[in-house]
Amino acid sequence: MIAFLIASALLTSDHFHYDGNKAHLEGHVSLDHPWGKILSDKADLEYDPKKQKGPFSQIELQGNVDLKKETLSIKCDRASLNCLKSEGVFWGAPILKAFYIIKEKPFYLESKEAWVKVVNNELNELIASGDVKIEWDKRIKASGPYLYVTRVDTQYIIELKPDPIVVLDDVHEIKGTQVKLKSQDEAVEVEKPRGKLKQGEIEIEADHMVWAGSILTLKGNVKIRLKDQGTLMTDSTLRLKRGSDLVWETVEVDGPLSFSKVESDKEKSFNLIASKGAFGNLRNHEITFYSQPGKPVHLIDALGEAYGDTLTLYYKEKALDKVVLQGDVYLSHILNSEVERSYARADQVSYDPKIYETILESKDGRVFIFDKVNQVEVSAPRIRLIRDPVTKKESIKGEGDVRFELLQNEFLELKKRFKFEES
Repeated sequence: MIAFLIASALLTSDHFHYDGNKAHLEGHVSLDHPWGKILSDKADLEYDPKKQKGPFSQIELQGNVDLKKETLSIKCDRASLNCLKSEGVFWGAPILKAFYIIKEKPFYLESKEAWVKVVNNELNELIASGDVKIEWDKRIKASGPYLYVTRVDTQYIIELKPDPIVVLDDVHEIKGTQVKLKSQDEAVEVEKPRGKLKQGEIEIEADHMVWAGSILTLKGNVKIRLKDQGTLMTDSTLRLKRGSDLVWETVEVDGPLSFSKVESDKEKSFNLIASKGAFGNLRNHEITFYSQPGKPVHLIDALGEAYGDTLTLYYKEKALDKVVLQGDVYLSHILNSEVERSYARADQVSYDPKIYETILESKDGRVFIFDKVNQVEVSAPRIRLIRDPVTKKESIKGEGDVRFELLQNEFLELKKRFKFEES
């Protein structure tokens, strides 16, 4: 082993040749460099007489290249360092591995090739290509053809494109056209995200996604499939929130949306539209839809249509357990003819799909039904409808002060929502 000093640069190697302008080193090469301590099998160093950025202007390294610094580490097969520009190109054989500290958290990189620019001994830019894989703070992993890292003031912006894949917390895999990480707020942005979120089995699609802390935000052409519940679609902003146990707690939409479920059993399929948004408690398996004045929540299924100020779906053991509509509720039931209908008005309606029972209630007035086919009229404080699953026929039972004839003002209330003739 030969140790020597050239222009204040400490070098060691097994073999050494120096011609006054270039140094050629081979065998267990060790070099102290502003970027860190460098090891390699071979090295060619071009001396800079002006010493603009140290003793050397260019360093070429080959074989088992290992650059080490407290906050930076690169292992590769070959490297070319432009000391005057503080730039370096690194090549793997076939893969290079790099490590850097970003916001006091480890950042790992694997790729076939990388270009690095250092300013004031700190990473300023990095471009990597070829089977790029990264990991940041153990919870964010991503892969793609190209990686771009830039430093803006004290923040690092990390981008992968095109068509990268990001894995969050080792379980949530999202594909997109571009992934961007921001070190300052530790946010992950994905363009055209498509993927599945575990601990809830939620599939997502959108134009744009942001994951920051416990909140995942989707914008533009949003489509999410909630396991066992249905598919929600909206152009408004949708937010999913996780609990400390990494289980999805809530879903919230702040604008118009549709929610649907399609099953082989048509009576279990439905579609609804909400004009104001929705809030779902995923732990309790329930979701409520809201409306703007004059634009009620509208539900359509095999039995007919329903309108209300709010509509809540309750789930139990992966099945719909109850439907509740509140505030200015109107119902339109399809009868056996599939043309004529029955109509109803209430303040609250509860439907139990397990026993095919519907309960209509009023806060301080009456609920009423008009069966157009059978010419049945019922007005009462509370009405119970029970549908026979075999014959499809419904029985109507009024509770309290029951009247079997609608008043004219009750007919007018039904006609505000539906167009029909009384006889």
